[in-house]
Amino acid sequence: MKYRVHIKIRKTSWGGRKFPRKFQSYTRMGKSENLDYLQLLHTIGKITVPPISNGFSLAEYWAQLRYVHAIDCKSKGLLLSPQYAELDPHQKTILSDDFGMGISMYWLEKKMCLRPPIEGYYYIKNSFGRYGRKVLPKNIAKPRPAKRGPRKSPDFIAEDASGFWHVIECKGTQSGTHARAKQIKRGKGQKTTILFPRSVRGERLVAATKIAISGSGDRTELLIEDPSEEPILQFSESYKPYLSDPLFRGTVAKVLSLVGARQLGRQLASPSGLIERPFHQTWKERSNFVEARRASLEQELKELKIKSGQISREMSTELVQPIIWGSRTYRSATLRYRCDSELIDSARELGDSDEPIESGSEFWKRATDITRFESNLQGRTTEGPSEAFAKMKIGEFFVSELILR
Repeated sequence: MKYRVHIKIRKTSWGGRKFPRKFQSYTRMGKSENLDYLQLLHTIGKITVPPISNGFSLAEYWAQLRYVHAIDCKSKGLLLSPQYAELDPHQKTILSDDFGMGISMYWLEKKMCLRPPIEGYYYIKNSFGRYGRKVLPKNIAKPRPAKRGPRKSPDFIAEDASGFWHVIECKGTQSGTHARAKQIKRGKGQKTTILFPRSVRGERLVAATKIAISGSGDRTELLIEDPSEEPILQFSESYKPYLSDPLFRGTVAKVLSLVGARQLGRQLASPSGLIERPFHQTWKERSNFVEARRASLEQELKELKIKSGQISREMSTELVQPIIWGSRTYRSATLRYRCDSELIDSARELGDSDEPIESGSEFWKRATDITRFESNLQGRTTEGPSEAFAKMKIGEFFVSELILR
């Protein structure tokens, strides 16, 4: 189930910095590529689940299923259907944000061989809350990342297969090219909130998606820039052994939450409660919070059902409208998550210790390896399968499946 999206990268925004060779074919007029929509839905689902889940189980399935009908299936380009174009302003903003992040990260993860990205806000709070001055040069003040404005943390932090770290700010709009240009301008400062050590410093990107509506005569386009801005803060070289810890913890915490081990995920993501509890709280107050969470975790672990070395969770629903693809009609959708119990055991072993997971840890690198996709729904000219699916595999221990029947 593939649809065209136009990709354009503004090479001049790199200035005198080295321009990535893999981006070269997208400069000047840009280039259109087919994106697998079911795989894109998996990506939206992955990036909209926070590392520390609040237990809203519907939200953990909703991201994939609510957008099944969002695009015009008859179009060759990825265009919003007329029904979704008529959403109220609040819902349109949410859709624009989700598609802006989803399209950007789906394409960038594949093109740049990125391991699962983690939210910038979580990355900063995890790093500075737990390790403090160890991560900062002496002349840099302790940061206080905001959720809005020029000091807002970037949307995502990601490491590529070569060990370089990238900072990515995503934008999305349905209001055309002019609105996207404004978003890119606002995003320039946000993507420079973090500056990694020079030896592992990758790209600092602003990715903005203009989402077109079916019948408008326009096309959906992803524009990427890397403008030069002064960093608000930077990591010191001495922090390099800690760089992967938030990525390991945040990524696996999401996975655990999706299969129903929510309290274990919360403990892994924030072992001493520094993410959930304000910094001004006393050690005693935070200790009480961790103790209460530990009790909830013990009960959760008793209720987890492990079958054949795996834990799984599933939800099925009848589609409000059928999806017609070629000669096939799909009327229901099933979303299934499963992970190996080895991941549960490893998270339990860490407990609520604040000791960092070393960047070179082979097990945790395997658990958070590059996301891989598989799907069986091909072009419209061929008869589609009676059961269409798209799989997303994060590392070696977690699989998410979206099945249409």
